[in-house]
Amino acid sequence: MDDQTNIKQDESTSPSGQPDQSISAPSASSPTIESVKKEAMEALAPLIDSMDAPPERKFEIVMTAIRTNFDEALLRKALEAAKAIAEPSAKAEALIDVINEANYQESET
Repeated sequence: MDDQTNIKQDESTSPSGQPDQSISAPSASSPTIESVKKEAMEALAPLIDSMDAPPERKFEIVMTAIRTNFDEALLRKALEAAKAIAEPSAKAEALIDVINEANYQESET
């Protein structure tokens, strides 16, 4: 069998071998992306205290919110969610994540 027949088609090309231009990635600083993030954060903020989720999932959600838009009150909520995790290894990892995020935020100021 000829080696050239086994060449895998690049995912960014169309079946014809031409570059696929049907999907273009927006710039990282796109105003649309920023407005969507802001709207999502505004919708998420009031749900954090009342969400009925396992501590691990609540921790993940709060940490994602913190990394999107840092807020010291959210860092406290992440700490509380981490402390509520029952499994010792997962709890330790979550607490380390809180410490690392706090250290990162201190270094940015």
